[in-house]
Amino acid sequence: MFAPGNKVKNRFPDNYVKLNSGYDVLKNAVIVGENAGGKSNFVRSFYHFRDLFINNAFVHSYKNLINANNNIEKCPLENETKQMFGIEMSGENDIIFHYYVEFDCVCIVKEYLEYKNKKESEYKNIFFIERMISKLECDHNANNCDIEECKRTEKIPYSINTNDIDPSIEKIVAQSNTDGSLSNSSYGLFVSKFALLGEKRALEFIKLIQTSICPVLSSRDFKTDFEDPKNKDEYLRILNTEEYLEIFRLVDYSIKRIEIDESNPFRDTMIYRKSKTGKEF
Repeated sequence: MFAPGNKVKNRFPDNYVKLNSGYDVLKNAVIVGENAGGKSNFVRSFYHFRDLFINNAFVHSYKNLINANNNIEKCPLENETKQMFGIEMSGENDIIFHYYVEFDCVCIVKEYLEYKNKKESEYKNIFFIERMISKLECDHNANNCDIEECKRTEKIPYSINTNDIDPSIEKIVAQSNTDGSLSNSSYGLFVSKFALLGEKRALEFIKLIQTSICPVLSSRDFKTDFEDPKNKDEYLRILNTEEYLEIFRLVDYSIKRIEIDESNPFRDTMIYRKSKTGKEF
């Protein structure tokens, strides 16, 4: 995540790194939200995104990953809600990649990869893919088709634009787009297909995704751990350290002190803040 472009950077100079490309990037970031606010789902989405680059599987959205209000129709073609991922990452040689993919219950709708070397520069397109038919038709007239069967009802045409890639790769892509062998395949991302053809930046980007995105969700129950007499003293020691207070201040720098409740620290601990006028509350 980018470091904010304000005085907060001056207060925490060790919390970010400056890339040669001109970006200031945070070493750490804290996800803040209410219970059931989507924090865990946000982390889980990285599992799904990374998996697209590891398994050369059929790319489509999954009903269990879409809000139930958008899954009214049983037929995949009638569920128009799209899932999308967009990410900017810094690779080797200070190359900044910007990748975007969007897909519905049937297949990929749009996908592109672009790059630049400096923060001030404009992104240069490597490839841009977009499905030419937004609304796909179906003649099955059924309400319970299996989505795995639905994907092959017809050829799905795409517009494919490439720029600044090896002419030999561009020729193969153009031919594959003409005969439908590239566009009609719903297996795998298009960036993976370009990588297989030898596009070096596509290869670098895929490697970057596979090695740099490592989502982990904690399965520990800290409340239960705390109630275990063997852990209680160690937890209280950590909760009363200055380092623990600094973590809170990363979230909200108005926090000045924490008064730990030793019997129920996760519920009754008091957090004191100071307003701009100096009033403590």
